[in-house]
Amino acid sequence: MATVLVLSWFLPTVIIGAIGAAYVLKTLGAPLKGVPGPTPTSLLFGNASDVVKIALWPTLGTFPEPYKSWVREYGGAVFYRLGFLKLILVTDPQALHFIFVTQGNHFPRAQGIHLYFADMFAGVGLLSSEGAVHDHQRKTLNPHFSHVHVKASLGI
Repeated sequence: MATVLVLSWFLPTVIIGAIGAAYVLKTLGAPLKGVPGPTPTSLLFGNASDVVKIALWPTLGTFPEPYKSWVREYGGAVFYRLGFLKLILVTDPQALHFIFVTQGNHFPRAQGIHLYFADMFAGVGLLSSEGAVHDHQRKTLNPHFSHVHVKASLGI
């Protein structure tokens, strides 16, 4: 009798749990809902089958697909998924200025990017740092990228 009672509650509990999980997952993606992008080719992998073609750029000569066609079709901000990661490809100059210059501290980089740049450039530098360290390094390097310095180094 107890087994029947437990089993009779099991199915409704699973159904309610699935509906609740679907609602939570749907609301988590709500802030990105208005950003246009390609329809995922896979429910599980998202747009990974399109993006994996990057490895074939040298042999097929398809650089920079699929990104170029996405930007042409959807504009300067494109939403796409790689598995469970939700990503936005930004190419609009004003948006990039806002993200990297104006409000850079509000757009932190993923930890893997820090490690990649630190390894690539032999330590913590402008590309692999954030916050006060990044601000200090940028302030130190900025004068060397002024119009006068660039013009002098190019011999224009």
